[in-house]
Amino acid sequence: RGFYKLRQYHQVIECLTPALRNDRTKKEAQHLLAFSFLHTGQVEAALGAFFKSVVLGNDTDWQCLVELLLDNPVRYVGCQHTSHCG
Repeated sequence: RGFYKLRQYHQVIECLTPALRNDRTKKEAQHLLAFSFLHTGQVEAALGAFFKSVVLGNDTDWQCLVELLLDNPVRYVGCQHTSHCG
């Protein structure tokens, strides 16, 4: 959490592995991981991390997940050719 507060998001990503393996800390760790991916421009990783965060019970992360999908509909909703997207 300290690296996150310092906005050192790459450090957060590197240091969260042990917290993600611990049942008591994985919910918060997954939440921090998702936002750290987002802050470092790793959109695909952020999407996956936000989904896992919601599954773990971080209900407020739904909004970020939906917003990322809305901002990137062609890329993430399964349409491979923009000419076929409405």
